[in-house]
Amino acid sequence: MMVTRLTQRQTRYAVNSRRGGKSASTIARELKVIPRRIQQLYSEFCRTGRIHMPLRPGRYKSPPASDHTRQLVLQMHKTHPAGVLYTAKRLRANHVISYRITYQIMKDNGLVVPSATKSRRRKWVRFERRYSNAM
Repeated sequence: MMVTRLTQRQTRYAVNSRRGGKSASTIARELKVIPRRIQQLYSEFCRTGRIHMPLRPGRYKSPPASDHTRQLVLQMHKTHPAGVLYTAKRLRANHVISYRITYQIMKDNGLVVPSATKSRRRKWVRFERRYSNAM
C-alpha cells in the first residue's frame, strides 16, 4: 500500500538517510512511497539547502464572500430568477463575481436544488458496432 503523503518526520528521515548514502529505492520501500518522491525531496534539498515541508494539500480556499457581494447575487436572483450560470453571467457584465462564488452564495441560501440524476454514478457504455464497417 502506498502512502499518500509523508509526515515531516518521515521527510526529514528520507533526506537524512539519502545524505547518509542509502539508496532512494531502499528508503522508498521503508516509507511505502515511490522512489521518485525520495529523489524529488533530495534534489530539492541539494538545490535549496533546506528540507521541504509541504503545507496542507488541496485547493486554496478563497475567503468568504463579502456582504455586498452576497446582496448583489441575491438581488440579481430576485429580479431575474434563473440558475447559477445565468445569474453569474448577468453579474459578470457589471461586477467581478465568479461562477464559484455565485454558486456558493446561492447554495448557502437554498436557491440551488441538488439534482439526484446529476449526483448518481453514471455507467459509461461505449456503443460500438459488431463489425468495423457495419452501418
